Amino acid sequence: MNNTKKEEITVVFTGGKDSTLTAMLMCEQFKKVHLLTYVHSLSTHPERAVVNVKKLQNMFGKDKLTHEFISIDELSKKIYTSTYLHDLRKYKTYLAGCFCLACRQAMNTRTIIYNIENGIKFACDGSNRTSFGLSQMEWIIKEIKKFYKDYGINFETPVYSVPRCDLELLKKGIKSEKPQIFYGNDNTQGGCHGSNFHTFYLRLYYLPRYGREAHEKISSDYFREKLEFCRKYIDDYFSKKGIDLDRWRSTAT
Repeated sequence: MNNTKKEEITVVFTGGKDSTLTAMLMCEQFKKVHLLTYVHSLSTHPERAVVNVKKLQNMFGKDKLTHEFISIDELSKKIYTSTYLHDLRKYKTYLAGCFCLACRQAMNTRTIIYNIENGIKFACDGSNRTSFGLSQMEWIIKEIKKFYKDYGINFETPVYSVPRCDLELLKKGIKSEKPQIFYGNDNTQGGCHGSNFHTFYLRLYYLPRYGREAHEKISSDYFREKLEFCRKYIDDYFSKKGIDLDRWRSTAT
């Protein structure tokens, strides 16, 4: 926990175009980039992320990047099911689409833990405006930034307003000192069995029936309520290790 210099950053990394461009941009700005690929029981082919990890290492050097697979299966299920009956009464059918948001909260929670354990003050992910995922809505990203800030970590979404991350990757790959194409016919990103239902539910049922304003309110309510669980999880985790989080926060820049 002694490394407080602005030299390292974590990137939530799926291997897709958005997180890969994010990782590349961070490699240009930081001395060390930690790529974190999260897996759970609904994940499909998470190992595909390695394809672009290797390309990034070829471009920036193996010493620049580290890559880890981290399981969030138990944590994401606890976030989603710990108060399931209460949530079902409160959020009704909307709860069916909230597993993706609970999963992302698990990713954020584990990233905060990773950052604190490794003395890293910066984090980011490949959230993009073109996505329909709950965790990538502007109002949710504001909440995520506050969550990280509570633990002295600066969280950003560097490619949020980039409309075509795939084209930007191609440009950077062609112009690099070691020219390479980042997006060809290879499979570079895994998926999740639960994400399609989440999208269909919102597009075909909830938004047409209730509208955007209701969508923003109910997703924000759910996110904030689950944050209490995530904060307790982090506090308990470090309490067991005898780490003083207030001391960590006091070193925030």
